[in-house]
Amino acid sequence: MSDASTAPFRLEPDAVRCPYPHYEALRAQGAAVWVDELHAYVVSGYDDVTRILRHPDVASSRQPTGPGLAALTDAAVPRIRAAGGLSELAEQYLRTPTERTVFTIDPPRHTQMRRLISRILSPMRARQWEPMIREAADTLAAEFATAGRVDAVAGFARPLPEAVILPLLRMPIEMRGELRRWTRALTYVMGNPEATDADVAAMLEARAEMGQFFAEHLERVRPTPGDDLVTALVQACDDDGHTLTEGQRVGLLVNLLVAGNETSIKATSAAVRLLCEQPDVWERLKANRTKVATFVEESLRIEPPTQGMFRYLQEPIDIGATRLPAGSHVYLNFAAANRDASTFDDPTRVDTERAHALRHVSFGHGPHTCLGAWLARLEITIGIDALLDHVESIRLAPGNEFNHGPSYLLHGLERLDVDVTPVR
Repeated sequence: MSDASTAPFRLEPDAVRCPYPHYEALRAQGAAVWVDELHAYVVSGYDDVTRILRHPDVASSRQPTGPGLAALTDAAVPRIRAAGGLSELAEQYLRTPTERTVFTIDPPRHTQMRRLISRILSPMRARQWEPMIREAADTLAAEFATAGRVDAVAGFARPLPEAVILPLLRMPIEMRGELRRWTRALTYVMGNPEATDADVAAMLEARAEMGQFFAEHLERVRPTPGDDLVTALVQACDDDGHTLTEGQRVGLLVNLLVAGNETSIKATSAAVRLLCEQPDVWERLKANRTKVATFVEESLRIEPPTQGMFRYLQEPIDIGATRLPAGSHVYLNFAAANRDASTFDDPTRVDTERAHALRHVSFGHGPHTCLGAWLARLEITIGIDALLDHVESIRLAPGNEFNHGPSYLLHGLERLDVDVTPVR
């Protein structure tokens, strides 16, 4: 089907900026609706989304970005090769089978690998890094507060996660340029049916470069272990003596660099926009800092950086009145589930008193819940707290267009112009 309800999946600009009314129109058509643009059924209800996520034996995570990206890449590679558009490094990457990581495997292998790495990104481990995060956030917020009119994405939301993930991966701050180039190349094609052959080539080149870099980086880090994620992956070992292969370590480092950076940028940008648009919430947080954590959860619920993920059905399932056959894909619409009125009262409102604020599915649910969720929460919460320390008021500047990147999977502002006044 193709109508106004599927406009976000066709990347119509207004729908990409604000997809939520379209999601509600799609929800009204049924619990599971086939969407031609996705080659998948869209599931929008909170209970249905969480039920599917709890059962990886039925709904596999083997292709979480969906059939569209795989088909786009498969079609583009022969044309790119014919045009001589791939380096030998990229060709080598394509020839070498990539080891699957925890993001794309199912139990029982998933259970074993997740057990190995869950200790690395546990809430306790994340809190050990809190002083480093607070120092970075405080420095950036102090500079941001005196900027007057400034792009909040470039001036705060982007450099904060970068200042965290680079040292955690033992990468010098001078590699910020490579981080941005790699991240953009890998994420630009996700959920973007308009991606060109050049975009696909850039993605393949970036993935190959990252693989080579991290393979060499692991060797550099081994002789000098430290309190960082690279060392933790090298040393990871469960109670039964299982460890990660080198290929799995490389794959996880690539995932951590991209996902741990890009989603935090998008989530922080969305939180700042909400505070600009709702000055009463800003004042409420100024008066009571204990509500910042709940505000962050509400922001994640209302504007999730990952709008949804795909699952491949290994068995038929019934969603509402529709039987979804084995062998089909489902798009689990996290953003729609987060605004399901049967689960969240007054779902479009930022409620800093909301009970069970953690129930949103912005980090997934069940066995595949995002391993980096606690680190992301910590970054965003500390970032907002630092802004409250240094900024007296923050407002949207005139002329904002609220453009978002071309994707139905990822949702994030490209720019956010604001007027700030510092605390005197």
